[in-house]
Amino acid sequence: MGELYIRVRIRSIIRDLIRNKISKERAMEEILDLIELSYSIDSAEIKGLLERALKCLKRDDFKDCLISLLDSI
Repeated sequence: MGELYIRVRIRSIIRDLIRNKISKERAMEEILDLIELSYSIDSAEIKGLLERALKCLKRDDFKDCLISLLDSI
């Protein structure tokens, strides 16, 4: 899996969560799956985005945090 695929998946997960198409728990599972996939990619930026997404999901105001993250993807 390449960087572009992971970027698209992160954006899709965030959008689906913001639109209430998936639960916070499901989003967290999908981000964790992407973190596992990212081990084969040598990109600190992608790994950083995934870690930031995971940190956002652990916050109470996760939607605001994810919206700001979405702008940086």
